[in-house]
Amino acid sequence: TATTGSFTYCGSIGATPQDGRLVFGNNCNYVFNGITTLPFPTGGTWQIPNDVTINGAVTFNKIDAFDLNGKLLVNSGGILKLNPVLGADLNLKDTMTIDGSFDTNGSNKILYSDGSPSIVLNGTFITKNPLGLTGSDASVPTLPIIMGIDATVNYAGGNQVISSSLDYKNLIISGNGIK
Repeated sequence: TATTGSFTYCGSIGATPQDGRLVFGNNCNYVFNGITTLPFPTGGTWQIPNDVTINGAVTFNKIDAFDLNGKLLVNSGGILKLNPVLGADLNLKDTMTIDGSFDTNGSNKILYSDGSPSIVLNGTFITKNPLGLTGSDASVPTLPIIMGIDATVNYAGGNQVISSSLDYKNLIISGNGIK
């Protein structure tokens, strides 16, 4: 249990006090409350976490896939952005619930390697993928998306296909290009 302003971890803090590197252990649960860029760019090791909760503005700066063993929760008021580098996908094994905002920040995808994950959308999903939200090579190629009453999908990229297989609750067309 962490108190306000503390850092609780499941790994170690570098071999020497001056190196400042963190090791985030496997299957730990993380809660991010502030403006954060992950993994921390000053070095360290980010292993596969279990549950991740986003309460603030979080950007993943990984240049390859981000694997997650547990649930991903983006709470109301929180925003999670993927790195815009191609291949910086999100690999789920469990449910992703978006009550805040999620931004693919490019052509990256939400994938899964095993389990039966789904996406519960009660907030805003921002896609910039030219192939749209769902379908082959789209932001969400194969996972089911459960749209809550307040679900919003924002097509915010350049030229984009608007996915037609969804029961949209709120749809925003932004960005430039032909939709």
